[in-house]
Amino acid sequence: MASPNTDSLSETTTISKHPADAPFFEWRSSTGVLMLHGYSGSPTELQPMGQALVDAGYTVHIPLLAGHGGMPEELKGVRWEKWAESVVIGLQQLTEQCDTVFVCGFSMGGLLALHLAMHHPVAGIIAMAPALHLYGETQLRLTGLLKFVMPWYYPFAKADFTDPKVRASIYERTPEANLDDSKVVEYIRQTVRIPVDSLYELIRLRDTVKGRLSRITNPILFMHGHHDPTVQPSSIREIATHINSEEQRTVWFERSGHMLPLDVERESVWAEAITWIAQRCQQPTSSISTPPDNFGYTPTVSMSETNLHNR
Repeated sequence: MASPNTDSLSETTTISKHPADAPFFEWRSSTGVLMLHGYSGSPTELQPMGQALVDAGYTVHIPLLAGHGGMPEELKGVRWEKWAESVVIGLQQLTEQCDTVFVCGFSMGGLLALHLAMHHPVAGIIAMAPALHLYGETQLRLTGLLKFVMPWYYPFAKADFTDPKVRASIYERTPEANLDDSKVVEYIRQTVRIPVDSLYELIRLRDTVKGRLSRITNPILFMHGHHDPTVQPSSIREIATHINSEEQRTVWFERSGHMLPLDVERESVWAEAITWIAQRCQQPTSSISTPPDNFGYTPTVSMSETNLHNR
């Protein structure tokens, strides 16, 4: 098959930064929530949930992690410690404005939330699909070797572009892409790539967090979708077993997949987080005062809560 004319397509199909990828910060009260996005993601995937928390009266900060927000290939050479550094800087920015801070992480962001709580005081942790164990883990464990012989992974090379989830993941970064154009599809298959050494950094982060779980003593809320094709449910079971948090709550969402903050039960996910935080801070969620110079949301919850050790 002849390669598509990339010169004519690059202007319309390049996945690049757009305003929604920028860090999100909105002040509402002295109780703050630091929200951490997933691997190869951006603040975009958490902004609707972040806005719900803002509407409930909380200050919200969603930093952009190092190497993220643009083409996945921009992750090449970025070590996980840089991601963790972005998180600490985000925490510092939030604590300058807030007396109480909760941390909420999605997928890889869930691991970074746990890592943060091991080293810095936070009022509580919300871990949405924390990526301790991934499907396809056997291949991921080989990335330390593969990065020397196969530096790039092409995630859309064999993707089904009629799949709504595939299309949504592309539209999130390139809303103008015409995925009904075969030339555009072929261009994406051949050019969107993830550095294998970056996947290895994800494994390094996972192993670091896994070995230090006993340091966690904070109240923690786990949330996971029953149809998650990315993160195994055993992740929550292992984390819950090895942390030393006396207060743990686990909520399973019956109809959701991996993208909990954006999936079909998203408003229930947001409501669960809002309620859980409100129960752990003295400041009412309706308390909104004037922000410093330098700088009502109650949907119905429909989910099942089960004993995580039966999973």
